[in-house]
Amino acid sequence: MLRKFGRAIYWVGLVFGALFLLLNFVPVLVMLGILPGVEGGKPWIGMMILTVLGLSTWGISWMIRYLTTGATAINPKDRGWYDDVA
Repeated sequence: MLRKFGRAIYWVGLVFGALFLLLNFVPVLVMLGILPGVEGGKPWIGMMILTVLGLSTWGISWMIRYLTTGATAINPKDRGWYDDVA
């Protein structure tokens, strides 16, 4: 039960982390001049905030998965030692 909970939290964190990292395309398009930006705005600050949010969400969910299942692989498709035992 705890293993399934850890895996579910990891997948939710992975999806939200990927969403935050995908949102980085907007500041990049503003910096390239493809999208109009706010006058006097700094798009690199938004990009930095989204990157930190994405990586920290993914990292925290991986830590929860590690604490609940003992799996050390960051890739969700990698098998952990718990799969061989169970």
